[in-house]
Amino acid sequence: MPIYFANPGELPVAAITTLGVSVKEEGAIGYFGTGLKYAIATLLREGHRVKITTGGELHTFTSKPQVIRGATFQIVHRNDQPLGFTTALGKNWETWMAFRELHSNALDEGGTSSDRPLNGDTVIEVSGPAITKAYYERDTIFLNLPVIGSAAGFEISAGPSRHVYYRGVRIHELKRPSRFTYNITKAIYLTEDRTAKYGFQVDSVLEEGWVSSTDVELIKKVLTVSDYYEQDLTYSGEPTPAFLEACEHHAHEVNLNASARRLLEKSRPKEDSFKQVQLDRFESERLARACDTLKAIGVTIAPREITVVEALGDGVHAAQRDDKIYIAHSSFRENHAFLCHCVYEEWVHRDTGYHDGTRELQTYLFEKIIELAEQLERH
Repeated sequence: MPIYFANPGELPVAAITTLGVSVKEEGAIGYFGTGLKYAIATLLREGHRVKITTGGELHTFTSKPQVIRGATFQIVHRNDQPLGFTTALGKNWETWMAFRELHSNALDEGGTSSDRPLNGDTVIEVSGPAITKAYYERDTIFLNLPVIGSAAGFEISAGPSRHVYYRGVRIHELKRPSRFTYNITKAIYLTEDRTAKYGFQVDSVLEEGWVSSTDVELIKKVLTVSDYYEQDLTYSGEPTPAFLEACEHHAHEVNLNASARRLLEKSRPKEDSFKQVQLDRFESERLARACDTLKAIGVTIAPREITVVEALGDGVHAAQRDDKIYIAHSSFRENHAFLCHCVYEEWVHRDTGYHDGTRELQTYLFEKIIELAEQLERH
């Protein structure tokens, strides 16, 4: 089944036959000229038939062997006339890359591609099973998903992907899927086959972008992924408050990205910089009452084991570090149940070693609830 690429405007024959010719505007996806010749050579090498109709003339491309200094080369021909390149041009290209080039050219010129005949000033017809396969898998080559968020240097679409895109076109294959689908928008280096020249540059764009992101909810979703590409990202630099808030949300989880945890720890005040608060009589009584309340569920903690400090960081009411329990003074503005919550949560972390969001902690709390229910039932 042939695949057709059509667009308005005639294609200069020199763009097909002359190396080094490119007639695209800056910022275009493809390059009429260099990329077109690469695509033709690749398609012929992979056994496809290629025809171009432009300016009312039909140009049929074939390859014919020619021996040069004892070696046989497949010379590309147009209408049986040899051109100045062989099918080895773009020898690392695959058929999907040729499809990407031809479809990009069509898009840049205001055209399109189809598995049905098209009308246009320039129509390229390619026949072969691999180009047909690429056409039907075009949504993995050209990004066609709604954007759900963005950060400096890239856009984010929902759903996992094995590929990273650059200005809407696939340019990099990941060793394992990413949690989100990424479209890089800042300039990066590409190879002659239009793929990312440096994998580390792709990583760097995403690492820097996430650290500078202001979308707390999206950040939360990449910091604790398992078996996804983002798990191995190394975050560095100056994190936004949103990034730190997301880190703090997952602070007690064992699968928090290691580099994110380091940024969080670096941002936290040192323990010796915590300014301890001297409680007044009423506050001391409230803390003692909270400890007494928790005795009913088996929590044995005395007020002297708790250090009340002025602050622990934005949005942090309590923390447990090195077997020490800290309560922010602001927690005393809340009701009795809230203060009990703060003490109980950090006591559980300290005495069990279970982290937030883990199955161990979940099981522990469920078992405690069932135990209390049985006690109530007996009474």
